[in-house]
Amino acid sequence: FGSIIKANKHIIINVGSPIEVSEYMKNYAENPVNATNEIRDRLRTDLENLSFNLASENYYHCFETATEVANKSVLTELQLTNNTINRFKARQKIAEKLIILEKSRPNEVRKLDLFCSEYTELLTKLNLRSWVLDTNPSSILTLLLSGVLEILTLPVFLIGFSLNAIPFLTPLLIRKYIIKPEFTGFISSLQFGLGMLTFPLFYILQTAFFAFFTNAAWWYILLFFFMQYPLGKMALKWYNKTTKYIAKWRYRTLVQKKSSKLFKVQTLHEQIIKMILNFE
Repeated sequence: FGSIIKANKHIIINVGSPIEVSEYMKNYAENPVNATNEIRDRLRTDLENLSFNLASENYYHCFETATEVANKSVLTELQLTNNTINRFKARQKIAEKLIILEKSRPNEVRKLDLFCSEYTELLTKLNLRSWVLDTNPSSILTLLLSGVLEILTLPVFLIGFSLNAIPFLTPLLIRKYIIKPEFTGFISSLQFGLGMLTFPLFYILQTAFFAFFTNAAWWYILLFFFMQYPLGKMALKWYNKTTKYIAKWRYRTLVQKKSSKLFKVQTLHEQIIKMILNFE
């Protein structure tokens, strides 16, 4: 998944080969416990190969940062096209390498952990994301043209946001202030389940209000009902794009000012990539 919490991110469904239980029946007849353990171990191994597995108790956040930082460089090293599936494969490759290294070269992994911790802290202070450092600063002309496009499409965002703010924020508020789940991995499922109720409910209510106050023709009311969702998607896309646009401006400004913090972040970024690529 692209994000365990944020909406509108990618999800990859990776289906593995079936496990033939009949292969274990003979062993099961002789020793049920051993056979059950063998199937369990096979399940674990197969799932690890299908997923992005950061099996580290001590360095999980470090490995997560390192895979994000080195992702593009490893894609290039593996000669893979930059797309969602290949980025996933590159992350798998990095994670596999780091898990082995944690056991075989603990001193190097501790050093990597220090780099990743400082890198994350500085990146937060600069309010930047790792992907910005993988690109060259955008030109003024490119940023200005993009800014004009953002302004021209602002009405679409405002309409989409106004029609979707309540059904979108209601599950978030219920989750945050009422249910308060402790397990982060449950957040998306909870908000999705609540959204299955809030979006249809508010779309119907909003359509009823629209019909009552406008006295529009039936086909116009029907169009209003079905346009609420795609307008919401467009608003979310506009928001994400604008967030990246602001980050590009911030990055360019920091480069022009020759920010010492940015220089340090760039140095750490390169050091993390170098360590990942040089690990054998």
